[in-house]
Amino acid sequence: MIIVISGMNILEQPLYADTVSMWAYAVALGTVVFSLLVHSRFLWNLRISSAAILCSLIGVSLGLVIVSGLPVFIIILIFLIQTYRLFSLFRVIKNRVNSQALRNRSLRSELVLSVCLLVVLIIEQLGLADRFSLSELVLIIASVQFVAAIIFFKHAKEMETQTNIKMPKKFDSDSSLPSITLAIPARNETDELNECLRSILQTNYPKLEVLVVDDCSQDNTSDIIKKFAHQGVRFISGKTPPPSWLAKNYAYHQLLDEAGGKYVIFCGTDVRYEPDSLRIIMQSVVDAGYEMASILPMRGNKFDRHYLLQPMRYWRELAIPRIFDKTPPVLSTCWIAKRSFLDSIGGFAAHKKTIRPERILSRIANSKKQYKFARSSSGLGISSVKNISAQWNTATRTRYPELKNRPENIFFYSIMYFVLLFGVPLTFMYSIYAGDALSLLLSAASTLLLLLTHNLINMLSTGKVSLLKLITFPISVVLEVVVSNYSMWAYEFSEVIWKGRNVCLPVLQTNLTLPKLDAELNISVVGDENRES
Repeated sequence: MIIVISGMNILEQPLYADTVSMWAYAVALGTVVFSLLVHSRFLWNLRISSAAILCSLIGVSLGLVIVSGLPVFIIILIFLIQTYRLFSLFRVIKNRVNSQALRNRSLRSELVLSVCLLVVLIIEQLGLADRFSLSELVLIIASVQFVAAIIFFKHAKEMETQTNIKMPKKFDSDSSLPSITLAIPARNETDELNECLRSILQTNYPKLEVLVVDDCSQDNTSDIIKKFAHQGVRFISGKTPPPSWLAKNYAYHQLLDEAGGKYVIFCGTDVRYEPDSLRIIMQSVVDAGYEMASILPMRGNKFDRHYLLQPMRYWRELAIPRIFDKTPPVLSTCWIAKRSFLDSIGGFAAHKKTIRPERILSRIANSKKQYKFARSSSGLGISSVKNISAQWNTATRTRYPELKNRPENIFFYSIMYFVLLFGVPLTFMYSIYAGDALSLLLSAASTLLLLLTHNLINMLSTGKVSLLKLITFPISVVLEVVVSNYSMWAYEFSEVIWKGRNVCLPVLQTNLTLPKLDAELNISVVGDENRES
């Protein structure tokens, strides 16, 4: 006890605190300099041992920062930045992909995160953080949260209007409607595929071709498909995907080769259709002259627990503006493309390893003002049924590639969600505790706006209001951050199993060149989340 008390007394001494802070700054800056050396051509051949030494130095810097007596929020920021730096360096030690791609990725992450670290250290060194009391900092955060909440709500309201599909006043005759191919990739499906095909065959679209590719299933999926053969479902025995293809994209490729329709609708086995669904959506697409459309289906789950993770997927499409990413909102659940449009850009050959090729395709179509992101409704009647386990697997497979396989993007993404969404009720509770009227007013308004936004997104995706979904909103935010970071970890250090296959290494491999697009499109695919320059 005497030793502990003595140690605490020493920490309280200004000279000791200043010495520890000085060493904390020195070691942190040293890790930045040494990181640049590790990524230089001179030490890169010794990257595994050099990165291990650098990780040890970062660990020492974290220990010094914790006992340095710096403000708590500065310690938290430094701790988070250094933790993501450690993760990035662990990739170097793991040495999982080719040397050049690994160096490019790791160096970029280190530069971004090191700049963030330097900014935090400069803010502390200049005493900028000490100029504000805790109440003033909370007020600043509450103001930022309020502005963000307004933006989210406003954008969601705009998307409510933009994604609306007006019911056609007049339908074309059966002979005038274009032919469509409904293409379904299936692997290890049972009841889902059975229910999906039943709903498709109950539709009243006159020129419908149904194709199902059995992607090397290991169960009785092929038997289910063959059972519907007499009702017009065409069975395609899928081939083993080449090493240069992701399995799902190769399934898309095979389906497109076999498709005979003027339009092709790609959908998962979790999608359900009502009798008029295809006629309504195709009439809308034809009338507007769209080359591609993506449908936000109505959620068909009976239990609210299945809706803990999925709402944040819709938040990204409906509520969060695309400031840096020019890709329009798009979902892979059900999307439609004109066959001639897909042929003109080379089909799926340019996107063999892209985890969601529809994102790139929608960007191309949107650049020509020929793309529509539409939400389903009680009239359109396209719904999706996916339990929370399937939602988690889908999120794990897509989150890290969507953020371009970059730890620094996961860092910014996590900070944004925690500060702007999860942090609002925390700011509200602190304001009550501190008795700060202005912060309390701002955080209360932010809370109301976020709940209104979440309720709107629930309405757009389920057609009903649920008090339970509003209450569990913070849980959904936390799950989104957790699954995003888990996706990063799984891709870099473990496995991402999708339908019995590990998709990690194909996704992380580098595409040094891609086929050129049609010159008239005047668009580049450099933004492909799986391409590294």
